[in-house]
Parts: sequence; structure tokens; C-alpha cells
Amino acid sequence: MPFEKTTFLPPGDPELARELLNELIHEELKVLMLVLGSSDDARILAERGNKSAGAINEPFSVVWIRAPEAVDDVLAGLQDPRGLLVEGALGIVLTFNDEIHTVFTSLPSSLKILSAFVNAGKL
Repeated sequence: MPFEKTTFLPPGDPELARELLNELIHEELKVLMLVLGSSDDARILAERGNKSAGAINEPFSVVWIRAPEAVDDVLAGLQDPRGLLVEGALGIVLTFNDEIHTVFTSLPSSLKILSAFVNAGKL
């Protein structure tokens, strides 16, 4: 399946991964779903997220972070006013304002992913 709406962070280059992730979070006006890890569930979440992100011109995108330990400092700095982020998260959906809106700790359905994108995109 093509990943048209997914950015893959380079797992072998932590410095570039941090730079790209910071740019995507803070410079792009998009609702992002961050997929964490390289497990089968992470792959399925990235696929479902890519499909749920809609057309190329819609403001929803996926960032697949196959080596999340490389960007721990960036993830630790995310705005989490509701205290949603937990250890072992599989996916994180960010609002346009770069705040954590939804955290997936297990593999969600495509409908839950779409709902998270839409609700995180409400201004």
C-alpha cells in the first residue's frame, strides 16, 4: 500500500529524525498522528492512519517513528495539558496547536483513528 500521507523518520539517524520531527510538529499546519515503534501493530496503525488521513490536500498526516527512543526528547516536550501520554503508547494524535489530543495504547479501528483526526482538527 502506498503511504502518500506518511512521513517516515530515519531510524538510523537520530539527529535528522529529531530535526524532521520538530519541523513537522512545530512548522507544518497539520493534525499529525505519530506512530511509535516498528511492531506489526505499529505498521497496521500507520497503514490505517494513512488511509484515514484522507486526500492529499486534507490537513491530516502520519509520522511513523520506527525508533522512538531516538526522539525521546522531542516526545517528552510535547504539550500534554490533559496528561494523556503514557509509557508504551502506540500512537499520538496532535492538534493544529501541537497539543496531544488522543493517545492510542492499543491498535484502534480505522473509525477511531478518523474520529481522532477530525476531533483534533476542530479549531
